[in-house]
Amino acid sequence: MVEGVRSINQAVLLHWTINALAYTRDRRLSDWAEGVIEHSAAKVHFMLSSPLMSKLSQKEDTSELIAIVAMPVDD
Repeated sequence: MVEGVRSINQAVLLHWTINALAYTRDRRLSDWAEGVIEHSAAKVHFMLSSPLMSKLSQKEDTSELIAIVAMPVDD
């Protein structure tokens, strides 16, 4: 699981495979998050409740977007 603007942007920049995205529609998403959702190749989107999103998020302020990625092999 990858969360946070910087971390998700890095995953995209490094062409990590994003298998799924998790977010809530209980609050308005930022333009950045909407752009990631729109342009991502993720085939699965999990729309979660705010309480569940809060439980999954590892941040003090709940992330608006969590990416489930395939980690590349570390050479």
